[in-house]
Amino acid sequence: MRYDLRQERDRLAVTLHGDVTMDDHGGFRAVIAQIVGQQPREVCYDVTDVGHIDAGGLGMVLMSADAARTAGAALTLRGARGQVARMLESHRFSRLMRVE
Repeated sequence: MRYDLRQERDRLAVTLHGDVTMDDHGGFRAVIAQIVGQQPREVCYDVTDVGHIDAGGLGMVLMSADAARTAGAALTLRGARGQVARMLESHRFSRLMRVE
């Protein structure tokens, strides 16, 4: 997985690229550090370019959501399709965060 971060006023935009697996914990820790440090009002993950996410990747998204909530921010997932959309739906992520 690769990721890009972009601060947009009170929003932290995170664009993910490639497959998201448990092996990407280092990247997610860096994103969580940005959430904690910048305290944005919203964190938006764009997963349009993610082809696959495993259970470990879902867990790291949940950790990011917890960090966002602790920082007073809402977390949104945007652009899920294919296997990623099915994983988010089957694990009912829309009950935990905004999924667009």
